[in-house]
Amino acid sequence: MPEEHDLVSMGVAAALARELASDAKEFVPGLCRVLQQGLPESTEVILSGGFLSRKTVSGVRVSLGDFQYEIDSGAKGQIRATRTHVVRGISLKSEPLDIETWIEEVGAAIEERMRSNARTKAALSGLLNL
Repeated sequence: MPEEHDLVSMGVAAALARELASDAKEFVPGLCRVLQQGLPESTEVILSGGFLSRKTVSGVRVSLGDFQYEIDSGAKGQIRATRTHVVRGISLKSEPLDIETWIEEVGAAIEERMRSNARTKAALSGLLNL
C-alpha cells in the first residue's frame, strides 16, 4: 500500500492535469483560485483588460523555492508557461516550458510545501480532491 506522501505526490500533478484536460479555457482562472487559497503568500494574479473593459484573470505567478513559475492564457487562448530562476529577488534566467513539464514541476514543489506545512496541505487537499 502506498504511503500517504506517495498518494499526495501522485495526486497534485494528476489533479492539475485533470483540470487542464477537462476545460483548458478555465484552467488558468481555476488554477489561480487554487493557488490563491492554498499558497496565498506565494501567488500573484495576472489580470488583463482595464480602463474600458472588464478585468479578467489571464495568468498566475507562483514562487516556489528558487523558482518563479508563470502560466498565462495567450491572446488566442494558448496556454504559455515559463520558469524563472530567482536568487535574492533577482531574476537570473527565464525559460519557456511545455505545459506538462510546468505541471510536473509545480506539482512537485507544491507537494514539498504540503509535506512541511499542515495549513497548506489541508487547503490544497480539499481544493484538489486529494
